[in-house]
Amino acid sequence: MRLYPKTWREDLARYKIVILEESEVIKKARSSGVLSVTNCSRTKGELSDKKVPKEFYVSSLNLRFYRWCEKIKVPYGVLSDMYGLHLWNEEKEYYDVHPSKLNSFQFRKLGSLIYYKMESIKCNQLLYYGLPPVTCTPYFRMMIVAGFPIFYTTKLPKE
Repeated sequence: MRLYPKTWREDLARYKIVILEESEVIKKARSSGVLSVTNCSRTKGELSDKKVPKEFYVSSLNLRFYRWCEKIKVPYGVLSDMYGLHLWNEEKEYYDVHPSKLNSFQFRKLGSLIYYKMESIKCNQLLYYGLPPVTCTPYFRMMIVAGFPIFYTTKLPKE
């Protein structure tokens, strides 16, 4: 009997996280009640003012995600180690918190922040884009605590 999953896919399945095929991603993103999300990045914009996500988290993965969401016209958010969920139209102040510095209580707090933010925008499902899957664990943890169904993709298909 194996105690640990053999692959990251098996690990996600244990938590009922659905891995989408590339052909399913755009349809899911455009579904009612779904918010497309990615995780924050170490690469952040200038420290000066409050910023919306596409000016704040500026890694190449994040920039690709914003362009994709805007192209297919879906709302989006960034899972944040400070704010829980930073929505596309919200301006937030600079921070520098790494997920490895968070304890269980802080993860529960971030999950709760995600839950209330999702409720406020009338969304009840998360479509998460993140790479590589093994480094996404802290963000899966936040989403699991939030309690909404989670769909996962490693690819942003062309329309």
